[in-house]
Amino acid sequence: MPTTTRAAAAALFLVACSGDDGPGGSAPDAGDADTDSDADADTDTGEPDAGGSTDAGAPFDFASPSDGDDLLFSAAVEIVGGAEVETAQVSVTGEETPRCTWDARPFVCLVDLTTVPAGPSLLDARGLAGGVEVATAQISITRREPPLDPCGGAGTRDCVTNLALAGSAAGWTGLSYHDMDDGHAAYDTSAMVGIESKINHLGVGADPWHRDEARIVVANQSEAYVGAEGTWSIPRGIEIGGLEELWEESKIFLWPEHRDHGVADFYPWMVPTLVLSQGSSGSELDEIGKLLFILGAFASADLRSQMHEAAALMPALTMIHRRARVATDLEYVSAAAHPAAFMDAASDVSGITLAQAVRAEEIPPVANVSIEEETVPATWDDAGFAPILEGIYARAWAPPAAPAASPAGTFEAVVDLEGSLDANGRRLVFFASLVRGDPAHARVTRIDRSRFRVDFEWPEDHAEVVAGQSRTSRRATFAFFAHNGVWLSAPAFVSIFGADPYAPAPDANNLD
Repeated sequence: MPTTTRAAAAALFLVACSGDDGPGGSAPDAGDADTDSDADADTDTGEPDAGGSTDAGAPFDFASPSDGDDLLFSAAVEIVGGAEVETAQVSVTGEETPRCTWDARPFVCLVDLTTVPAGPSLLDARGLAGGVEVATAQISITRREPPLDPCGGAGTRDCVTNLALAGSAAGWTGLSYHDMDDGHAAYDTSAMVGIESKINHLGVGADPWHRDEARIVVANQSEAYVGAEGTWSIPRGIEIGGLEELWEESKIFLWPEHRDHGVADFYPWMVPTLVLSQGSSGSELDEIGKLLFILGAFASADLRSQMHEAAALMPALTMIHRRARVATDLEYVSAAAHPAAFMDAASDVSGITLAQAVRAEEIPPVANVSIEEETVPATWDDAGFAPILEGIYARAWAPPAAPAASPAGTFEAVVDLEGSLDANGRRLVFFASLVRGDPAHARVTRIDRSRFRVDFEWPEDHAEVVAGQSRTSRRATFAFFAHNGVWLSAPAFVSIFGADPYAPAPDANNLD
């Protein structure tokens, strides 16, 4: 139930959120992205690189990737050293146009490799001072293709079953599916041999499966809180911070957004630890299928167990579920892959393909954020602006109610990703992007290899096309990612919201 006095005073009933807004159609348009100049880099702090030397005193060279690296979809490029270098460029050998150009340090960017032929390639770096080349570096990389059409035209359930029978996929045994709405919208697992399923009417954390650390659980609840003032989807009415521990223990929960993500977006936060579907009752069933297909398609039960033991299974699942909806890693780190609520998309086979490509020595990393410092304007303090979510995978601030006028000033925070993890101890490179909000009033600046400064003015209503529809929001959200040389992580989010985070959504807010 909502935790503010206003929301708690309402008479709320947990009801099935039926409506005319079922699953949507196609995936959102991802746009055209093929280069990334990392224009937000502005400062060189002389921090030690992975080898322990300082950027200022080291030779001009690649800190990432390493020479001879075997890569999939992108290269996380980090150039260090060369104190005399003022401008740096990185190119794929044979291409005339540099993939990255920097006029300030740190020299970090994400290079799309999907246009690079499979096999060996070279990356070239140039350092210039006063327009004259003063340093160069070159490394070799190998781009490998993921398995091509592992399903061979078979339906997704048969695909995973066939892969498991052939010994090249984990299959369904060892997975659990929980319907938490008493069968109102239950996913049919009858063709998934070996999966355990259960139907009852219990909330998050109340069922013994949710507290069984050995169990891998995908669960859904097609209900919403409904009161005289309006509605709240389940996640806006519960303490979602507790989902982080369950996510680490390989539990993920799905709910429909119902009326919360319609003409206006009522969500004050974005989090990676749950899945919201666009629509009402049953709209999440297609996403349950996608998640189960991915979990079943990992190359072996041993690999899946290894990720589970490393608290990396749900982060990898979350990443693949989102990455399967777009064509490149550059699109993945953009807003295209990260709506607040997911419409249906023909991404089932893509998800299976990505899962098949994960190797035991390349388990996707886990990004987490900490707030090193924050500066809150006095006018924002006066409006009651304060943290409403303080986790390591998502942070959010909001006032208790929408102020009569937007307070002046700029909120600043330093976000550190140094605590991010890689199950294999691989070196991490970090990226950030704005995935919701007005870029004129929400900015991210790279400070060094792991720290970013975010600046926000108070968010006004801002319209964007999300999940195929124009929607307004008073939220600004940045996503942060770790790259371990092969895979990007699931996003970690930092959000601010400029209105009452617990306000009910009216029935007229239905858009899908």
